[in-house]
Amino acid sequence: MKNFYINSIAHKKKRNMDIYNKLLQDIFGRVLSWKEVQELDSEKQIHLMCELEDRITKQQSKYDIQKLARAIQYSRSGAGGCAMTEFECAFCGQKEWWGNTAVPKICKKCAEKMAENIVLCNMTIEKD
Repeated sequence: MKNFYINSIAHKKKRNMDIYNKLLQDIFGRVLSWKEVQELDSEKQIHLMCELEDRITKQQSKYDIQKLARAIQYSRSGAGGCAMTEFECAFCGQKEWWGNTAVPKICKKCAEKMAENIVLCNMTIEKD
């Protein structure tokens, strides 16, 4: 089974070396040699394989996660008065400020996570 993870990583990194090297830097603090990657325990290889796939999917997606996150936040807002208003995220409890009194009830971080999940699940959300 260990070869499955290595083969998957090798296949995914072929045309995505920038993403692959950045991922290694983010996870391990440096770019590992291919031999070092092959010698990683299977848990680390699984993590590397899954994270590499997610990052490639996010980069290749036609959707901008930041714009989608803003659309999620604004869709949870409505008409409101002109006043900076503090609100608590209904998902994580984080407190944030909003530009008017029609607060979204979802913080930027949770909206971004939701947007990432939408992008990663590869659903078709465009009109036919």
